[in-house]
This record gives sequence, C-alpha cells and structure tokens, in this order.
Amino acid sequence: MSAAELLDEKPFDPARLRGKLVFLGVTGQGLVDSWQTPLGLMHGVEVQAQLAETILARDILRHPSNLRVVEISWVLGVGLLTIFALPYRRPRIACSGFAALVALTLGAAFVSFSLYNLMLDGVYPVIASGVTFGVMLVASLRAAEAARRSLTAELERERELQARLEGELNAARAIQMGMLPHLFPGSPERRDVDVFALIEPARTVGGDLYDFTLLDAERMSFAIADVSGKGVPAALLMVMTKEVLRDSTARHGTALDRVFVEANAKIATAGGDILGEGATMMFVTVFAGVLDLTSGMLAYASAGHDAPFVLRRESQAFQLGGEGGPPLGTVDDFPYRLEHRQLSPGDVLLLYTDGVTEAEDVGRSFYSTARLERLVASSPAGDARSVVEYVREDVRRFAAGAEQTDDITLLAIRWLGPQTTAA
Repeated sequence: MSAAELLDEKPFDPARLRGKLVFLGVTGQGLVDSWQTPLGLMHGVEVQAQLAETILARDILRHPSNLRVVEISWVLGVGLLTIFALPYRRPRIACSGFAALVALTLGAAFVSFSLYNLMLDGVYPVIASGVTFGVMLVASLRAAEAARRSLTAELERERELQARLEGELNAARAIQMGMLPHLFPGSPERRDVDVFALIEPARTVGGDLYDFTLLDAERMSFAIADVSGKGVPAALLMVMTKEVLRDSTARHGTALDRVFVEANAKIATAGGDILGEGATMMFVTVFAGVLDLTSGMLAYASAGHDAPFVLRRESQAFQLGGEGGPPLGTVDDFPYRLEHRQLSPGDVLLLYTDGVTEAEDVGRSFYSTARLERLVASSPAGDARSVVEYVREDVRRFAAGAEQTDDITLLAIRWLGPQTTAA
C-alpha cells in the first residue's frame, strides 16, 4: 500500500498492520531499486516482499543438488531416444516423433515446476536433442540419397545386362530354330509323302525338337523329342540330341534299337557334364521312325515319349503300340525294342510333345490325351499342314489366353502311297 495512504488515515487503525511484516521502500520512475523479472520491471521492495511471502508459505522453488544428476540423465536419455528410436528412413514420421519427444520433455519440466516447485531444466535436453536430431536426419537423408544413386546405377547395369542377355537369347533362338528343317516335303515336289511341323517354345529358347530327312530315295527318317527342363541348358541338349540322332540314324538306318543305345550313352554323358556345371539332371524323351516310302512299312522306337496317333480315313484314330523304354540319358545300356507297323495310303502319323496334352487353361486343367484323341478322330481328311493347324488351334482355344508353360511341338507325316498324287 502507499505510505501516503497510510499516513493520511485519521485516526489510523493499528489493527491493519497487526501480525504483518512491513517492508519500507521507495518506488518511482528512474530509481535504481528496480529489477527485471519474467513479468517485467519490478521494484525492489516488491521483490523482497514476495520472497518473504514465498518463504513463509513454504512455496519456494527448489533445485536440489541431486537434481543435476537427473538433468544430465535426462539429456542422455532424450539424446539416445533421438538417435535410436526415431525412424530416419521415413523423415516425416521421424519429425513427428521428435516433435512429440520435445513436447513430452517441455511438458515434464512444466509439471515439475507447477506441481512440485522443482526447477527442472527442460530447455537444454531439447536443444541437445535438436542438434542430435538435425545431424541424424541430415546423415540419414545423405545415406538415402547415396543408396538411391547406387540403386539407380545398379538398375541401369541390370537393364544393360538384361538387354545383352535378351540379345544373346534371341540369337540363340535364331540359331536353334535355324537348325530345324523348314522345307517340308509335299506336293508337287513329292508324290509319296507330305510333311509339316510346328514348334512354339515356352521361352525364348526351348527343349523340344523335331527332325526329318531322306536317308535315300526310298526311306525317310524322322524324330520328335522333348528335353527335360527349359531355357539354355535344355536348348543345348536339344541341339546335341538332334545331331546324335541324325548321325546314328544315317549309319544304322532302320535299326533304331541300335540308334537309341548309342544316343542313350552319349546323352547320359552330356547330361552328366551339364549336371556337373550346377544344372539339374536332364534326360530326353524321343520317338523316332523310318518310313519306307515305297511300301508304307514303318519301323519305330520310343524312349519314354507319348505314342503318336495314326489318322486313317473313314476309321477311328488310334495310337501306335509298343513297349518302348525309358527316356534317353536315364538308364545305361537299356535294350530298346524295335517295332513295325504297316501304313495305308493316305494315313497321317501325328507326333506331339507333352506341351500339347499338358497345356493348361485359366482353371489349371490339362488339355489331356483323351481330348487330343477325340479331336484327331474328328479331324477332317487333309494334308499334314491342315492336321497340325487343326490341333494347334484347338489347343489355343482350350488355353483361352492362359500362360504357356511348356514347349508345344507337332509333326505330321502323311504317306500318300507309291507313285500317287497328294489329295
């Protein structure tokens, strides 16, 4: 209260000061007894009065000596959380987490001040963790940028390698397909036989093959084969199989049992070499035959391959019988059996690989041998090309856009009879 107010009071009532502590001080502008406080300038006597009031009320702020240990531990704890707990790979979440950590730190300091009168310093932990957060965030962003540049360079190298590999595979496919015969005997050049074949690899290069050649003026040899596996290893074994079969057949003729024994040994050796390079065990299923063009007598042998169909005019289609044997390259020194069948003029021999019968539709159902048998039984009479295209179109219609999972190969041979003209 103002001293003037107290002195002017007449009569003065001493009860107003009873039980009180009285501080006398001078106030006014320009006096040196003024102190800067968080609330602004305050006269010295008011500061002294509030201090005495705080002491008497036991409401004084405290900063015990052991609180320094708490503050140091707090700084370390907040710093460790800033370093290890925040996900710097996701900067937005890291910033949100740091903001929450700052709010928690300042909130704890405010609670300790307002409820417990403890002068706990929350500013220093915030500053220290802010510096740490900035360093960590910048380092993380730089590391992410370096990783991005490295990944971009790696992807570029992968694209270049992929392009180079695709080029090599395309070249390999061209070479592989170029090794198969593409000039099909038929009318008007040939009056005794009509041949057509089709091959569609499931990948750029595949493991199926077909082959045919004239051994002499009266005999034609042919073969169809399916190498286990896909890709480059299967393509390499496919090329070797074709050359081995053609070379052995040229020497042994209709003795296909001897051809298979010789080819079996060579393919087993080649398969072992490929297996030694880290590939899986490989083998080849083969059906081979030699057709006498003057008599229609067919000599044939099978090594684990599906038996071909014989399409005969005005009669039910049937599969060639025979015991056959295991795929080439699986059983050493196996005695393959030679079979014979007499063909009639106009008969069509349809050979195929399991890429036809095991073609899948979108529901993962197989085309099946039974469906193929029903189809060829209803196949209209025609040349070898029409039979192949008729079967291929039905398989394509069955798959209805489903991904091709295996190579598809078809070979049709129509014997027209001696000295006849193709219908």
